[in-house]
Amino acid sequence: MAKRWGVLLAALCLSVASAVAQVPEYFKSDSVTLSRGALMSFGGEVEKKLARGLHLSAEAEVRLKEMNNFRSGVNHLRLIEVGGKLSYKICDYVKVGGGYFYRAYLKDGKESTAWKNYWEHRHVVIVEAVGSYKVSNWKFSLRVRPELTVRTDSINTLEKVRNFCELRTRLQVEYDFNSKPFEIYAYTEMFNTLNAIDPNETLNEVYRLNYVKNPGYSVDWSGQYINNVRAVAGFSYRFDKRNSIKVYYRFDYDIGRDIHLNKNYAKNFKEFSVTREREFSHMLGVSYAYSF
Repeated sequence: MAKRWGVLLAALCLSVASAVAQVPEYFKSDSVTLSRGALMSFGGEVEKKLARGLHLSAEAEVRLKEMNNFRSGVNHLRLIEVGGKLSYKICDYVKVGGGYFYRAYLKDGKESTAWKNYWEHRHVVIVEAVGSYKVSNWKFSLRVRPELTVRTDSINTLEKVRNFCELRTRLQVEYDFNSKPFEIYAYTEMFNTLNAIDPNETLNEVYRLNYVKNPGYSVDWSGQYINNVRAVAGFSYRFDKRNSIKVYYRFDYDIGRDIHLNKNYAKNFKEFSVTREREFSHMLGVSYAYSF
């Protein structure tokens, strides 16, 4: 009997050891947390009613870098965005729309630009659906917005995707003061990647390019993830039926994933790293709107 138990125990240990041997080793990713100073944003919107329930709008935004650098004279543009959107109100509770936006980011200089600042350009296409419901002075709304961002700069497609897709989900609450031209609002928004690069697939591709069989290494995360959580609180003031202004505070918590390969990975694979990047930022914004 004891001999049988000994054989069974040995077989069990052997099977466990075999299973453990099949578990891949992992590249442990580093984690970096950054904190930005307060940003400033100035925006404007013009909206035209084309027909009942159908509206066309043009929007623009200019965003400045950290205000804590203002005194040193290095406060300058961070982003310029212009675009437009067409929306249609299906009924009192549902509105759908779509639009296009052009974004330009001013980046700090690097070796390839002789350390001079340069612009990176993006083309953004959106579609969205908004459901809303009003109870007394309160209005609640849920917006779902798939978004496609197309890069135009030169990138390593093993590190980044050229056509980046994400899903933005926003829950908002508004309160108006009856006949007074004053309204307060707040919302929270979650961004979720839809086609982020899987580091394990990149790793396998790098091994293939070097004619080396993947020895079983893998990265300790993969798949899609929440890449940004945003919270906003502000108020709007209507000067008349056509003119209004919004003032708001915005907090962003960005959760990035950075894949890095050495420059000669196709010939000499020596470096592969993944970094989790977390960044906190604050922004004060002012936006003017005109409708007719």
